[in-house]
Amino acid sequence: MNRETMSCRRFERSLAAYVDGVLPPGESREAASHLAACRECNELVLDNARMRETLRSVPPRPVPAGLSGRLRVLASRQAARRRARANWRSWCTGWLQGVELWSDNLMRPLALPTAGGFISALVLFAILAPTIAVSPNRAETRGDVPTALTTEPSVLRASPVIFDAEEIAIELTVDENGRMIDYTVPESYRMLLIKKPGLRREIERSLLFTEFTPATMFGQPKAGKLRLTLRTSSIEVKG
Repeated sequence: MNRETMSCRRFERSLAAYVDGVLPPGESREAASHLAACRECNELVLDNARMRETLRSVPPRPVPAGLSGRLRVLASRQAARRRARANWRSWCTGWLQGVELWSDNLMRPLALPTAGGFISALVLFAILAPTIAVSPNRAETRGDVPTALTTEPSVLRASPVIFDAEEIAIELTVDENGRMIDYTVPESYRMLLIKKPGLRREIERSLLFTEFTPATMFGQPKAGKLRLTLRTSSIEVKG
């Protein structure tokens, strides 16, 4: 093989340019010398020629009706982008418009559910409000007592207390059945119990026979605390 011939691999890479006649003169001479000695590459050239003839015989596909309009739109957008990047002010304006469009597209899907939820809440409140509110005038005329949402425990029936102290305060815990389950004496009154040992026994005896009304929440009884101030003549109750 002389210097003016080329390998089959190199010829395959230059096949399209050789058939189209665009190879440089030197490479074209080398390709011609190679074809004169290589039968396989000649077959390759003939296959390429037959393929080209077959492609030319295929009828051209019609251009879609809207293609021209879409191409104009794309060209217009590209031109607008170029104009927007022409100077600093145009770039800032385009960037702000993009941010505004992005935020609008983001908030629009959320606007309808948010508005629907707010309107639903208003409708439910309007439906439930009459069942919660109690008219004072109707309660007075009919003798009804308005029901509060929560109430503190109270003394239903108290046992008389007899002791020789002026007064003493007790903090009680009353369960949902109206029974006292625990009590404590504030720090300021504990010295009185130390000075008078029998006073605690009198207090416990009195509490044993005292009846309580339990605290309530939405009409249901629950445990609660209250403060009693015991005197020889009366009992003061604080929730």
